[in-house]
Amino acid sequence: MQFCSCGKSLTCASHFPRLPLAGGAPPHPTPSDCANVISGRFPQHLKTVRARALRSFLPSATLEVGCGRCVPGAPAGAPCVLHAVWIARSSLRTLVMRRSPFGVDICCRKGSRSPLQELYNPTQRSLERVSPPWLELSNTAVLHQMRRDQVIDTCRANSIVSRKRRVLTPNDLKHLVVDEDHELIYCYVPKVACTNWKRLMMVLTGRGKYSDPMEIPANEAHVSANLKTLNQYSIPEINHRLKSYMKFLFVREPFERLVSAYRNKFTQKYNTSFHKRYGTKIIRRQRKNATQEALRKGDDVKFEEFVAYLIDPHTQREEPFNEHWQTVYSLCHPCHIHYDLVGKYETLEEDSNYVLQLAGVGSYLKFPTYAKSTRTTDEMTTEFFQNISSEHQTQLYEVYKLDFLMFNYSVPSYLKLE
Repeated sequence: MQFCSCGKSLTCASHFPRLPLAGGAPPHPTPSDCANVISGRFPQHLKTVRARALRSFLPSATLEVGCGRCVPGAPAGAPCVLHAVWIARSSLRTLVMRRSPFGVDICCRKGSRSPLQELYNPTQRSLERVSPPWLELSNTAVLHQMRRDQVIDTCRANSIVSRKRRVLTPNDLKHLVVDEDHELIYCYVPKVACTNWKRLMMVLTGRGKYSDPMEIPANEAHVSANLKTLNQYSIPEINHRLKSYMKFLFVREPFERLVSAYRNKFTQKYNTSFHKRYGTKIIRRQRKNATQEALRKGDDVKFEEFVAYLIDPHTQREEPFNEHWQTVYSLCHPCHIHYDLVGKYETLEEDSNYVLQLAGVGSYLKFPTYAKSTRTTDEMTTEFFQNISSEHQTQLYEVYKLDFLMFNYSVPSYLKLE
């Protein structure tokens, strides 16, 4: 075992045996190798693999990410972080399975491996699907472990708020869509690509009825009878599926999602049902001297009025938020249900195809890709918040604070919090 000679506690393999190069004995690490670790000159896409992630995923590694020249086949002077990635690959089976609350003996249907097994205990075939396999798979595994840990840590830190209810009822599970054939449970969150994910779930559960998700009309994807949700099962069946199936959800920056919901439900003339049910109520409560036409139609709600409605204590006492602006932690209950994979709208295609790969259908089914010109962007969200007072911004942030923390979204720079 050789130590870096730069005077730091960074080693090539402080907790792992040396890995010989194909040509013979491994070379000694050089000071420049160690300097790469200290200065952080890692490939750009690896900079997000933080010390905390390595500590949780690779307990023995911490920042002792050995020199790249200790990795079999690595070129001279390769970034030192490569050794940590190699450790991740070589230790993936043991470490990830240790993190899983489930065992290796999850029963697989029809002789195949379940998505849960593929996620926590990847096969050599899974390693060969990506190139270079050990590098990409390890990064993906660390990324999703970080996301799972972020949810767990937030739930623990905010236990009084996040776990007010100790037991879920079947009615709390109506957003969890079940795929029996592929052993998947998807919690859909409106305004986070849920239409396309419902289309995918219809393909997965349709047993040949559908092949192209984009051939399924959007309104048909939202017909409740087309998909089975977890609340339709008995209590023992619910518990079995929660334990044995891979559970995933997709999240989005909370205020961007909120602006997207407002634009879709209150600025589009065809959404008359929302105008009648919510628009008229919002105008009646929040607009002084409203016209009779506005009170009757409810089709010209301003964003400032919508925000005032959301932070009004009377609103929260009256009834739960509509699902389009309800918090993710209230829709999917991540402090009560352990989600194996948290996908993000910002990496939607990549995360979605990873789920499909784990389900064993990635070779013939991909997440639909198309450029949506009307998509709500961060710049657009910034503009909408310009006319919101700092007091209302602060109150609104408190409503969605757990979503920000739980899914690692920073406080938006445009907010003027009191």
